[in-house]
Amino acid sequence: MDKKKKLLDVTAASLVDLKAELFRKQEEFKHEKLNKASGGAPKPRAAPKKPNIFVKQNAGVSARAQRDVQEKDEEDDSLEKSR
Repeated sequence: MDKKKKLLDVTAASLVDLKAELFRKQEEFKHEKLNKASGGAPKPRAAPKKPNIFVKQNAGVSARAQRDVQEKDEEDDSLEKSR
């Protein structure tokens, strides 16, 4: 060691205080870790998800499907007449 550096005066009481503080911090860390693992704090619920885009029908699809069926029937009738 350098002679310029002062040696710290370490007593038994200061070592005990240091160990006590270290123990407190370790216990605090363990407590926080357990709370996170067990979900100690209630988590906010996620907003409901939007419905799938394939679930909702486009406007007018069923009406268009009915018209297509009617047109198909008319085409079949006209085809039968032409034969």
